[in-house]
Amino acid sequence: MEFDVVIFTDNKTENFPEPFRFRPFGAWRVADELRKHGYHVMVIDFFADIVKQGKITDVVKKYVTKNTKMVGYSSTLMGYNIYGLPLNSKLEILEVINNHIKTVSPNVKICYGGTKSLALENSIKNSPKNFNLNFDFIVHGLADTSVVELMEYITNKKMFPIGRTVNGVRIVEHDVKASRFDFRNSIQEYQPHDLIVDGESLSIETARGCIFRCAFCSYPLLGKNKNDMSYYKTVDCMAQEMRTNYQNYKTVNYSIVDDTFNERTDKIVNLIKARDAAKVDATFVSYIRIDLVERYPEQMKLLKELNLRGMFFGIETFNHEAGKIIGKGLHPDRTKEILYEFKEVFPTANFTAGFITGLPGESISDFMRTVEWLERDDCPIDSVSVTGLNFYDDMAYGKSLFTENPEKYGIDLKKFSAKGWTYKIANDLAKKTNKMIWLKKTRIGAWASLGLCNLGYSFDETLRPKFYTPNKFLEVQTKYNNFKKNYIEKLLS
Repeated sequence: MEFDVVIFTDNKTENFPEPFRFRPFGAWRVADELRKHGYHVMVIDFFADIVKQGKITDVVKKYVTKNTKMVGYSSTLMGYNIYGLPLNSKLEILEVINNHIKTVSPNVKICYGGTKSLALENSIKNSPKNFNLNFDFIVHGLADTSVVELMEYITNKKMFPIGRTVNGVRIVEHDVKASRFDFRNSIQEYQPHDLIVDGESLSIETARGCIFRCAFCSYPLLGKNKNDMSYYKTVDCMAQEMRTNYQNYKTVNYSIVDDTFNERTDKIVNLIKARDAAKVDATFVSYIRIDLVERYPEQMKLLKELNLRGMFFGIETFNHEAGKIIGKGLHPDRTKEILYEFKEVFPTANFTAGFITGLPGESISDFMRTVEWLERDDCPIDSVSVTGLNFYDDMAYGKSLFTENPEKYGIDLKKFSAKGWTYKIANDLAKKTNKMIWLKKTRIGAWASLGLCNLGYSFDETLRPKFYTPNKFLEVQTKYNNFKKNYIEKLLS
């Protein structure tokens, strides 16, 4: 089969060991939409390893032909150096790859999208004139509709909104929130050449956006109307998606990728209905907001009925002043009480807590008291994800409230914030805390379990205390290396 579109992607994120990784969703979401419009699309995972192993030319030779219309890069989970390549790689390596692609297919258009698209635009903008790495387009924001329109433009089927150009690269930004995409009635589907293995963990969207707008967040579709049903997928669509995935791939483990899964109680009810209609004994992990469980206590029982085995609580801070500043004002004492209640109701589930260092209103000593609580033997949190405060001024679809109005929050974007924080201190302390808590805790995060299930482990097995011992690490690494090797071999066979 010849492919109209080839997309490179990867899942390499800092502080997340590679054996825990699972299939990045964004590239396949875009691919599925293109396929539904009649295009043949191939998504290439493990991009960084393919480059590192010197096999990128073999991949290009097999999948890119003179009839290929577009080659894309999906950057969202490619890695913090924004290009998905090994750390300290030269930017010019992308130019070498793109030049080779255009040698094979002179008329192909090369595009870059995902959450790091603005970072690439800025790199090109700040480079010498005409330095563009041989990219033709940079696609900003959610691309469900814009990538289809771009392909129709490339294939001379349809006119396209004229956008900016940067060093000769056309910027696609006319619908960064995919406002014309019929999300409610969409069904994510895969093809045999996506190389999904039996039992592989997959992602599912039950809704898009978030009804809240936390001050630090710059995600798209923030502050949406919770009564606008166009953002919520129907029960029938979710059921068909899970049913098909089980029939084709025996998939039973899902990451719910909604920004906030429990923003409406009926979202939980509808996913239970969809699972039951699909007749799949599914396991889920998701992002949960604790103050909503305080407001709607019936949610805890429903989450148990859903078989939610892993939860990421975006707590951000146990400093009440800082919490109120960012839009999470539930008192820290009540937050901790609810966490202990969760542990009683979900004794075998995994709880990951997200925290941010450097928030206005919280001092370094305040944060260290949080660390002391996390280290307690009776702490209900199993794993943590601590990040340094980021003002998110490199997101194409909008800025955080911190970035829009820093003075309101007592923030100096150049000097950082008060109470002793700097970028370096906040990020160094975040990394140190992640490592320290990782060594202290005896259980891994639920998202890690999703990745380990792809290697042949059961979800229950991975959530046991002390599962991930040094000896187990060697076993897991070996299985992961074989998993990656088998994927690349199948890709090139």
